[in-house]
Amino acid sequence: MAAGVGYRARGARGALLEQIAQSRGGSLVAQRTQTKPGGRDGSMTWSVARVGSALHVSIAVPMTGEWDALLEEIQANLTDPKPLAIHIPSRVEGATTNDEEMLRVVWDALAAAAVPLLPPV
Repeated sequence: MAAGVGYRARGARGALLEQIAQSRGGSLVAQRTQTKPGGRDGSMTWSVARVGSALHVSIAVPMTGEWDALLEEIQANLTDPKPLAIHIPSRVEGATTNDEEMLRVVWDALAAAAVPLLPPV
């Protein structure tokens, strides 16, 4: 793991936790296409989609350098209207140690949002 990757992810976690704590709802944002920095199309390793009143998060590994973007997208979807549930995996097959740690960070941050976390459908 590059030294900068862990630092950025922890910084994003702190920012997300702070903003979730101050949040009163969630925003309706359709599934967006993810691109890598510089506008290059990247392989789709994650997605966030609003389906009815629920938020569906899909994650595939490796997530190298993608955790900040995923956290930002989830955060954007936690404002008015707030989702009634979030479908997100608790484990991802083939995850690296860093990916497992960051997934726990995401779960911890979402738990602070007081929205029920459910397995993917």
